[in-house]
Amino acid sequence: MKKVFYIFAMILMGVSLNAQQDVQLTHYSFDRLSINPGFAGSKQAICATAIYRQQWTGFDGAPTTTLFNAHMPLTRAKSGIGLTVISDQLGQETSTFVKGAYSYHLPNVGSGKLGLGISLGLLSKSLGSDWISLDPVATDVAIPDAGKSAGVFDLSLGAYYWTPKMYVGLSSTHLTKGDLTEMNYTVARHYYLMAGYKHELSSIIDIEPSILVKSDGAATIFDITARGIYNDFAWFGLTYRLDDAIAPMAGINYNFPDNRNSIRIGYSYDITTSEIKNHSSGTHEIMVNFCKKLFKPLPKKIYKNVRFL
Repeated sequence: MKKVFYIFAMILMGVSLNAQQDVQLTHYSFDRLSINPGFAGSKQAICATAIYRQQWTGFDGAPTTTLFNAHMPLTRAKSGIGLTVISDQLGQETSTFVKGAYSYHLPNVGSGKLGLGISLGLLSKSLGSDWISLDPVATDVAIPDAGKSAGVFDLSLGAYYWTPKMYVGLSSTHLTKGDLTEMNYTVARHYYLMAGYKHELSSIIDIEPSILVKSDGAATIFDITARGIYNDFAWFGLTYRLDDAIAPMAGINYNFPDNRNSIRIGYSYDITTSEIKNHSSGTHEIMVNFCKKLFKPLPKKIYKNVRFL
């Protein structure tokens, strides 16, 4: 069977193998853990998030991303732990990230807390062999007959500061710059700056602007988002990704009657503004987040009465 080297997205976007390798999500404010381990345990709850992203619908082999993460505080240890699992597929290439995070929390930093985090894990890639030949081409040694796979150790660091109304985070992923020699692939370091603020517009309406800046040293991407939240139940918002997409979003937040559990469900649709807008039907993304609050047990109270000595 003839083979062909076919990665349409790399050609259309003009991206090198060392540029912006981390996954891109419109619901980034619900997934701070995967890019900043300092976020682990910053909520006084056990939280789990799942995100599914289908990018550039209309293309065969278009990118699809599935993400799951969970984290919780370790109150007595003034810290938090978390786990992230990401599967990202682009044509014949599949990338899998599995990493655990630990964050130590410094209390009383200004009016908030500071989390200093580290993330350790494994990054693996596999390349399939089900290539389609459009022209009779000679065998290319860069295209494997039976596919290839390789893995590498991965390290990330992050600092995350938060108060009840705002947050700021600075982090770097892939500090080890792993080299997958078998696949002629080098993992590039990525740098992130995130920030967000909750403004109470009225007793029932909140406005939440946020920003995410990501760079690998060669390219920089800006995501700017504004969400309006009605009665802590429904939200509507818009994300603008510079030179790439405009993404309207909507979602709901349901607090269970016990006031301990809550679930948030969100959807966004990226309207492509880059050069591929005439070839793509846009990008769909679904997010589900569940949190269970952790209440401190009430302290034991001892009463003395002279009648019972």
